[in-house]
Amino acid sequence: MVITPKTSAKEIAQQLKHLKGYQAEKDAIYKAKSAILNEAYGDEVGSFKRLPAYVERLQAADPGTHAVLEVKHGVFERIFVCPGACRLAWDKCRHWLAIDATFMKTKYQMRLKLAAGMDGTGSLILLGWALTPGETEDNWHWFMDNLRQSLAGLDDASTTVVSDRNAGLLSSIEGVLPNANSVYCCFHIAKNIKDRHYSAAAGRLYWTMVYARTKDRFDGQMARLKEVDKDAAEYLANIDAEKWVTHAVKGRRYGHVTSNLAEIANAMLLEARELPPLLCLDYIYVHQMERFFGRRMEAIKCESPVVPAEYSQLQATIKEARHMTAVCSTPLSGLVTSVDGVQYVVDLPASVDEVGSCDCRQFQLLLRPCKHAIALIRKLQSSAVPYYHWYYTTKTWKDMYNNTLPPINITNLALADVKPPDMKRKPGRPQKMRKEKGATSSAGQHCSICGGEGHRRKECSLSWDV
Repeated sequence: MVITPKTSAKEIAQQLKHLKGYQAEKDAIYKAKSAILNEAYGDEVGSFKRLPAYVERLQAADPGTHAVLEVKHGVFERIFVCPGACRLAWDKCRHWLAIDATFMKTKYQMRLKLAAGMDGTGSLILLGWALTPGETEDNWHWFMDNLRQSLAGLDDASTTVVSDRNAGLLSSIEGVLPNANSVYCCFHIAKNIKDRHYSAAAGRLYWTMVYARTKDRFDGQMARLKEVDKDAAEYLANIDAEKWVTHAVKGRRYGHVTSNLAEIANAMLLEARELPPLLCLDYIYVHQMERFFGRRMEAIKCESPVVPAEYSQLQATIKEARHMTAVCSTPLSGLVTSVDGVQYVVDLPASVDEVGSCDCRQFQLLLRPCKHAIALIRKLQSSAVPYYHWYYTTKTWKDMYNNTLPPINITNLALADVKPPDMKRKPGRPQKMRKEKGATSSAGQHCSICGGEGHRRKECSLSWDV
């Protein structure tokens, strides 16, 4: 079989079992794969030397690609890649961007930074990625600035940027994208609630507060939380509501309150993070090339006016709206009464550039008709499809993936005088699964002398008495 950076250990094991009847150990497979790739593409040191030629080849294949390699005094500093197809896809994405970083598990302790958008189906699409020495504010500022140069209109009031609460990242977002709306990944906050040993009830109430679409709803849930877990309520009260509560967030999150990038880093990119820099970058590029083509073929087959998931949801919502009563006030507004007797004022947009609204706030938050709006639309004997934002249309979905990532041949790349960064891997086995930054460790350190947490025997102030 042919071994490439994308060949998984599982695939190699299956082939060995099928062809040779041999059950290989996982560690042996990784070592063999590494040796084969090193012979074909060079070892890790050689990988750094090939990066200048790689950037040139990327830009030659697609002049629209924004790729930046920084080398200082002959030593690798950092590299950023945003393919041309990804830059064009951003124009068709919902203006929602998730930012995250994870560690590389190689000899040199670099960080893999990721930026992802969201298409009309709700699927994440990697837009830009980078390798940097660490997560300093300077590196984050550099990454965000390259994203701003790559993605037109990123620094706009309609853009929502989701991230964890890394101080350097937050400062960089505010500095580079002052007009965008910066919000927190709510999974990160939920993890802290759990790790701080607040009650399970506090965790459940937290998520109802996250999705609260009105201030009254939020205040009611906060009052309940204070009764259940006063400490958890105090913790959440100290976090700016505009950064995590739906009713207070200035931008739109489209129902997505987490970045989901931690999951991507642990799953799709698990093997990529074990590769030398050149092979890691190529792995991500090829993965995106496959994704673009696969989604393009899926979109071509779609015959509904809006993307499949939204169209299915629309059919279900129409059935629900049939049981509501709507009274028209104008050709674009009316009063809708639900089956439980609650009334909602609905205003339909007069043009595609305007945003509709409903007292439930779902219409204006998600940019698609809620069940109350659909009840009014049915009363007007109209179709709900024209009231969907163009993000959700099948045409936009097809246009987004119409541009492809051209294949890049990374063999026979010229060598340049580029040395690896002056960073070495820490002793011990590399951590496989990443942790949310800022989250408190659930295990912690325990002292065998005093029984306290946060330190070990050697650091204990009572150790001299033993």
